[in-house]
Amino acid sequence: MSEEPIVRVEHLKTWFEVSRGWLAKKDVVKAVDDVSLEVYPGETFGLVGESGCGKSTLGRTIVKINEPTAGRIFVKGHDITTLKGKELKDFRRYCQLIFQDPYASLDARMTVGEIIKEPMEIHNMYANDAEREEHVVELLKMVGLKPDHIRRYPHEFSGGQRQRISIARTLALKPEFIVCDEPISALDVSIQAQIINLLEKIQKETGIAYLFIAHDLSMVEHISKRIGVMYLGHLVEVGDARDLYHDPKHPYTKALLSAVPIPDPVKGKSMKRQILEGELPSPINPPSGCPFRTRCPFAMEKCAEKMPEMKQYGDRSVACWKVEEEAE
Repeated sequence: MSEEPIVRVEHLKTWFEVSRGWLAKKDVVKAVDDVSLEVYPGETFGLVGESGCGKSTLGRTIVKINEPTAGRIFVKGHDITTLKGKELKDFRRYCQLIFQDPYASLDARMTVGEIIKEPMEIHNMYANDAEREEHVVELLKMVGLKPDHIRRYPHEFSGGQRQRISIARTLALKPEFIVCDEPISALDVSIQAQIINLLEKIQKETGIAYLFIAHDLSMVEHISKRIGVMYLGHLVEVGDARDLYHDPKHPYTKALLSAVPIPDPVKGKSMKRQILEGELPSPINPPSGCPFRTRCPFAMEKCAEKMPEMKQYGDRSVACWKVEEEAE
């Protein structure tokens, strides 16, 4: 892509110390380990992988909820990795986060109007409270809620409506980039489609870029322009959504896609499934070399010796020794 990315991450690491006791040596959980990616204005970058692979930690690190252990984060060309205080507060206007759980992310003691208005007050947006309330009403209409919902409390709404309130709060500061941290996983299937359509509609109207984190590969393929696949803290494949979905290169991506249910019983029975053996290794004590080798049906001796680098194959980036061998 010729244009500048709105968000660029370079060799990002987010590690957490875990204590097994007062006198015991502390272990390190490598939740995100050397990840680089770019998100461009107006696009949706999908991020998929198993639970515990580091997707949410990556998203939360990009918006500076978690502090990075190493690496750099750029927003609109500015390095925000070490921002603190007022500079960090100013950055929040450009990057926001939609949380996974619409029941836990809203303060039960505040009205919908107060919840959405709070970010505007913190950042001194608009001249007075009347203008802020007017903007709250506009946001409620934008996310498909009624103006009279402004006086109600979160417990009066369904899960889908609460997530719409969360989205309205996220839009209050007019951000240019939003991390959507599994925003549909806690909702009914019929409501999930409504939220996805809403996010797409908002993107068309405002040009916001999304980092969309989810488990549902078919939903990610529908909403995303590009998709990144994470495994045990590492990106293993990045490419165009449709190309990656129909022609996966990395063995882990193939296994994930083979697990997606197919709404055709005849076609589903004829499809060959790639079933992963074993459990996801611990991020405290990951395997040597390629982190996927302990579950990979194509693992070679080389896989245990050295971590494969992310390399470009046409429009696809893949970190896999087998793919590299086949390309030579």
